Amino acid sequence: MVDTATDSPASKVWNARAAPGGAIDDSNPFQPVRVIDDARKLGEGRGAKFTVTLHGVQQNAFAVRWKGRVFAYVNACRHQHLPLDFGDARFFDDEYDALVCCHHGARYQPDTGTCVAGPCEGARLTVLALEARGEELWCVGLARPGVAG
Repeated sequence: MVDTATDSPASKVWNARAAPGGAIDDSNPFQPVRVIDDARKLGEGRGAKFTVTLHGVQQNAFAVRWKGRVFAYVNACRHQHLPLDFGDARFFDDEYDALVCCHHGARYQPDTGTCVAGPCEGARLTVLALEARGEELWCVGLARPGVAG
């Protein structure tokens, strides 16, 4: 998670290596990936898609801004591992209170990735850690398992 509501936009838009709880899992080698070149362009309720390599396998991922903070997850529903979106980087429902899988309607808390309704209730999206590098936003690894936002 990255909190842009309280940090200055120039040098500390985000806390370094921010994830829910501020911890990353360093047990798996990870090549950092630039998510977006100017994170200020990621508007409230908007998403940005990118690709990460986890355990040697390329996987689609996304970052969303919700209530001024940015959260990132692997783009795979825990029900059938299909992408949450239709390829358009739209992840929120109309009420803007949940990330929703477009295939079977699983609903996830935007700040934790926990499924609160649907076929995989109680499961959790794979949480990714974020880091600011100037105005750029980078994914720097998996968030430590069990860390909540």
